[in-house]
Amino acid sequence: MKTFDERYLAALEKDLYELTKKTISPTEQYRAAIGLCKKAMQKLRSATLGYAFENTTAEIKFFKNIKPQFYSRYIYYVNLYNFTVQRPLGSDDSRISSSWN
Repeated sequence: MKTFDERYLAALEKDLYELTKKTISPTEQYRAAIGLCKKAMQKLRSATLGYAFENTTAEIKFFKNIKPQFYSRYIYYVNLYNFTVQRPLGSDDSRISSSWN
């Protein structure tokens, strides 16, 4: 049986995959993905607040291996969003020529 963290991660991956199928701009996709990641991390946090780990090894495994899987996706989409928003306007040719002047 899957643990709650595996179920939450699988649900997050499914939601992120479904988001790629939608016909919206990349900026809106990244913004929605950030929201999904935040919601998943909040669910994970609320589930672990009332959870008693079996031993310290299980707790260390959770904070060292499992939690970073959620947080890394969040960081990834935040960076993509920031990159897209800060990208200069114009065609590729105009961006290339203006960067050399």
